[in-house]
Amino acid sequence: MATLQIENITKTYKNKTVLDDFRLHLQEGELMSLIGPSGCGKSTLLKIIAGIVSPDAGRILIGERDVTACPAHTRNAVLVFQDYHLFPHLTVEENIGFGLKMRGMKPARIDPVVHEMLERVQLHEHRYKHPRQLSGGQQQRTALARALAVAPEVLLLDEPFSNLDPALRQQMRELLLQLQKQLNITTLLVTHDREEAMLLSDRITVLLQHRPEQVGTPEEIYHFPRTRQVADYFGASAYMTGHIENGLLITDFYERPVHADPGTVQVLIRPEDVVTDCDGIPYRIVAREYLGDSCLYTLARGAHRLRMRTHPMQRMDEGTTVRVQVRSNTPVFFPV
Repeated sequence: MATLQIENITKTYKNKTVLDDFRLHLQEGELMSLIGPSGCGKSTLLKIIAGIVSPDAGRILIGERDVTACPAHTRNAVLVFQDYHLFPHLTVEENIGFGLKMRGMKPARIDPVVHEMLERVQLHEHRYKHPRQLSGGQQQRTALARALAVAPEVLLLDEPFSNLDPALRQQMRELLLQLQKQLNITTLLVTHDREEAMLLSDRITVLLQHRPEQVGTPEEIYHFPRTRQVADYFGASAYMTGHIENGLLITDFYERPVHADPGTVQVLIRPEDVVTDCDGIPYRIVAREYLGDSCLYTLARGAHRLRMRTHPMQRMDEGTTVRVQVRSNTPVFFPV
């Protein structure tokens, strides 16, 4: 397997910037998610890496090899699309072996590879079926097996599970993670699904304004966002005003020592940081969302709003007043 280096990639369409001096480095065998709003250049980046689209500037390196000017079929980077792109006239096993056939491999060598892939994606009993006879999950597994059959150094996935229902999506996530770790393939996954990015990724890149806003582990991105834009993109955030004086962050709920310049800041509050406390500050419950495994409450005190997550059996009615406290040993805050 190989590292993937994206160096200073710039791309414009009709004077509109899609990627601006984009830089990113993936370690060998790493699974990285690329997440961000629509139109920020995620899919374009995958197409540039795969050789489908040419950049205006910058380089793509797979391992030590500069592939920027190489044709797509010589890069050993495979892109799996959201819509599968299976050949309707070919069976499952013929679809899986298609890339190997195009590379001139003889049938005697293709067959064992296809057999291995069928076993890995649990499609052996469906090997003679055509795509129209398959479910969405089976079609996606076929597309994934076809990509893996050619033993790519880099696997590129463009929202591969977005067309699947929740149960199938979860199954495919588990299968992808299993195969990616077994085969140790350097993988870049584009997704809009924050939960998917958190579940699958070794690291996440948050793409805003056509370049990486933050790169980090799921824990770093969620608990220590570098900007308010990243914080808002992950989770039902709320904020409270705080003041930093003499190395102390002062809020309505707590005081904490911090290393920061004096001034007014906005302090991030995640729903799981808000807890009921008989000595806390009174807030009124204005909304309740039952989520099955938890309840998400919206609390109000004047114009200020908080979100609080509780156990589903801890039921509180809208309109009632509850006293709450905010727990935070390592507060995250942003200058006003």
